[in-house]
Amino acid sequence: MTVKVLAACGAGIGSSMIIKRKIQKVFDKLGVEVEITHASIGSAKTEVNK
Repeated sequence: MTVKVLAACGAGIGSSMIIKRKIQKVFDKLGVEVEITHASIGSAKTEVNK
């Protein structure tokens, strides 16, 4: 089973990418497969519904 995570910030570029990397490190340490998407707050709802 793959866990899906959405990291969102105001513009969807800088902060969400940093958050994405940190989340990836945590899941890697736990040995859990994860699919992480990063986006802006405005497009987050669209990303969640994919």
